[in-house]
Amino acid sequence: MASVVPRSSPARAGDLDGDTVETPPVTDQPTEQRSGSAQEPPRRGLVGRLPTPLRVPLQVLGRTLAKAWNDRILGLSAEAAFWQILSVPPLLIGLLGSLGYLGSWIGEDAVRQIETELVSASAEALTPGVVADLVQPTLNDILNSGRLEIVSIGFVISLWAGSSATATFLNTVVIAYDQRDVRGPIRTRLMALWLFIIGLVLAVLTLPLLVLGRGTLVALMPTDWQGTAALLVNAVYWPLVVIALVLGLTSFYHVILPRRLPWHRHLVGGLFAVVFFIGAAVVLRSYVADILTVALPYGALAAPIAALLFCFLLGMSLLLGAELNATIEAWWPAPRPRHDRRRQRRRAAKIELEAQKLGLR
Repeated sequence: MASVVPRSSPARAGDLDGDTVETPPVTDQPTEQRSGSAQEPPRRGLVGRLPTPLRVPLQVLGRTLAKAWNDRILGLSAEAAFWQILSVPPLLIGLLGSLGYLGSWIGEDAVRQIETELVSASAEALTPGVVADLVQPTLNDILNSGRLEIVSIGFVISLWAGSSATATFLNTVVIAYDQRDVRGPIRTRLMALWLFIIGLVLAVLTLPLLVLGRGTLVALMPTDWQGTAALLVNAVYWPLVVIALVLGLTSFYHVILPRRLPWHRHLVGGLFAVVFFIGAAVVLRSYVADILTVALPYGALAAPIAALLFCFLLGMSLLLGAELNATIEAWWPAPRPRHDRRRQRRRAAKIELEAQKLGLR
């Protein structure tokens, strides 16, 4: 006699005697749980509950930081800082030697004023004895003599060391954009050398403007307007410098990429890099003034450590700006350039013509 199982279906005619086809018990609770879990919306974190104007920037910033960490931003920034420190002395020799030759154009008074400004800037980082015994005599010799042997040797050395620092920036930024293997090492080094020469020429031309620009503009005004002109120039001078830095850094991001994007696609990263560096420099200055110079174990090493941290933050700023641009490009890809679209259409037309000749169309 067949056993009776609750909630089972009755035996059919083809079943063997003594066997029953048991049906697994059907319960309603698991079905209700499954259906409820299927209809339940996915859980969102704190950022996911924010409105779109706040959620999207925070998500982009989080992806940027995660990508920067995966790209070893700390190690790349340290590498860039190392090459920056090595390139500073020969770069200053070549730069200041070139300014010595400009003394006949901009005037000896302008050269003296540039020397005074540079000595004042160096006094903020070095001790008074070092400034009086080493920095000031060296600046006076280079700026006033403009000797060819100093400029030639310094220029050659600065080309090598400076292009090494520029090549490091090129490699790190290209890594941030995920285009590391597109350009070869020889082309990278030649491009770094070319960019360094352009940067050196721009530095020679703009350094007198940065030092003498405000006074020269005010002096060009009539005497009655010079007071008002001085207020206006002092109010807009540094904002214009910041805008010029943002535009220059945006152009740097645009030029160094093997696969270039539209220029405006780098503007957000350039602005972020400049703002980050200004904020980090303010914090570093407070740290050096209040902690680093007071701590006894550092002593005379405070100035080199501060310079190294300054270069480290500069490299990190450039990398974070590039990482932000790369994240934005990954989320919202830029349209292909017009010449690429034309090349693709010409290639498609050529393939179609070959197919017609072969009778495939």
